[in-house]
Amino acid sequence: MLQAISFWADLATVLLVLEGMVLLAIPGAACYFAGRGVRWLLQNGRPFFRRVRGLAEQAREATETASAAVAGPVIQARSFPAWVRGVWRGLRGVERHWDV
Repeated sequence: MLQAISFWADLATVLLVLEGMVLLAIPGAACYFAGRGVRWLLQNGRPFFRRVRGLAEQAREATETASAAVAGPVIQARSFPAWVRGVWRGLRGVERHWDV
């Protein structure tokens, strides 16, 4: 009877080790092939990345130009009354301390 239990215990241990190996092999293979893909991309994708970086720089410049053209007049219009109030207070000698 003890021999039969010993056999099944050994078999269960072997099956447990095999399950662990299979479960670790799947993420291991995924990491291996992901690494190979990244290496291939770095070797073959540099010209593409240069082009994308240039296009991104053009888009950034166009966005800054457009936002300055749209927001500039609004900012100037909103800041003029504040400038007038500051000059008026300076001429009157009134200092205002804000509790912030």
